[in-house]
Amino acid sequence: MDKSTPRWNSFTTLPHPWLQAFLEKTYAVDPPVMDGPTLYLASDYGGVAKKSRYSVIGLVAVDIENSKPWELLRRMVRERYLHDKRRMAFKDLNDSRRWQALIPFLEASDCLTGICVAIAIDKRIRHLCSSAEVLQGLVRTQHLVGKWTPSSFETMMRVVTFISVFIAGLCKPGQNVYWITDHDDFTATPQRMEDTRRMLGIFTGMFVNWQLGELGFGTTQLDEGDRFEEDLVSIPDLVAGSVAETITALLSRYGTMGNIDLLVPKVASKAETIMDWFCESGMPLKRIGYVFQQHPGGKFNLGTWKIEETHVV
Repeated sequence: MDKSTPRWNSFTTLPHPWLQAFLEKTYAVDPPVMDGPTLYLASDYGGVAKKSRYSVIGLVAVDIENSKPWELLRRMVRERYLHDKRRMAFKDLNDSRRWQALIPFLEASDCLTGICVAIAIDKRIRHLCSSAEVLQGLVRTQHLVGKWTPSSFETMMRVVTFISVFIAGLCKPGQNVYWITDHDDFTATPQRMEDTRRMLGIFTGMFVNWQLGELGFGTTQLDEGDRFEEDLVSIPDLVAGSVAETITALLSRYGTMGNIDLLVPKVASKAETIMDWFCESGMPLKRIGYVFQQHPGGKFNLGTWKIEETHVV
């Protein structure tokens, strides 16, 4: 591998003022060079329950050709624990087979060359990546073909923005890029899928200053039966679910995320197990957690966190 290859590409266009701080925090985690012919991104989401104060976007970006040990190990995990093709999912970890497979599945994911992130966003922040005016303008100019509420449109724009940032930051000229998402409101209809695909093209075109190969987008329905796409999406599913549950427990007990040990509140063992894994370091799969916190007066700030640091910075 050429050591001169940049680990994180520079940006010239930043449509949101907080993006510069987001990019700086991402670069600090020292993302791996991802120079294989294909870059895969997978995303899933947590914090949907009303009791959750934060919504969470889980995302993993991987250089699949330079992650061959993962493919071997994930097939071994499937053969031993999940041979009936059931999917790993945070909400289903009470199932004994999935629970037995959890640690081997996470350890296999350590072998991925890539980056795994959890982006927790205070639900009181209503406009992070769009606004009612933006939605109305796109409808008026017929750039959107689906029917959107302000909330569903904001969700789509958040996910597309972060996916586009990681594509632009990590991809190389000529690389094929494929984004796989679990089902959500923004994939609920063919028209919303088309709008999401269009926004992805617009944002990657804004951020990426070179020619990509193929840019593909789809849901886990693309899975052809070997559970490759399902297993990739399961990683951000597990992370997003555990982060949402841990933050909810933290806020319920202390009312804040700052300056306290994240392991103190009692959370389900499944969340604690995944959080312990997520905060490990020194693996090919890098990890980073972000949190957008609302403050009085409508302002919010961006921080990063790890369990061993015990506080938001």
